[in-house]
Amino acid sequence: MKAVYSFLLKPASHRLYNRVALIIGILNALFFIYFAFFSLHYSGAVLHKIYAIVILFSPGFKWLYGKIAPAKNYSFAINYLLIAAGWMFLFSNWWMSLLHVLLACTDVQARKSIHLHMDVSGVQQQQGIFKKTYPWPDFSNLILKDGLLTLDFKNNRIKQIEIQERVDENLFNEFCRIKINTNEVKDTVK
Repeated sequence: MKAVYSFLLKPASHRLYNRVALIIGILNALFFIYFAFFSLHYSGAVLHKIYAIVILFSPGFKWLYGKIAPAKNYSFAINYLLIAAGWMFLFSNWWMSLLHVLLACTDVQARKSIHLHMDVSGVQQQQGIFKKTYPWPDFSNLILKDGLLTLDFKNNRIKQIEIQERVDENLFNEFCRIKINTNEVKDTVK
């Protein structure tokens, strides 16, 4: 069924993601540098040095780009994939490589925008490939006021979400009130 109302949520700050990704990149680069300079019986030291420099500069450029153009949302997924390739081809360590591939996938998914869709069956929250549906009987109230959507659940949980779109608040609140009251009537009849 087509959504009656669809909202795009305001993007969250990714400062924590960026800092953690930068720390992971630096730690991995330091690990590659350690093996390049302090491993006495290792023949691939030059390759480790080159790879460590690539890994160090990749997050550094991402950080610098974020300072120059802070409105742009950038991802560290390429950095994670570079590190994963280093673990796989320089050390033949598949589990660390797999860990960094999973970090890349998580980074991409966490940066996707979140959409809310409301229709006759309920409220659906969608972020990338993940969807969560809340049927109307789960709500005790749902109000939109000044761009802030409040979802009041019957289990005393409240979500407040800032939305980007501007809609007629009275019409939206009336639609939600009718849907919640209609489902309450159906529950009492059963």
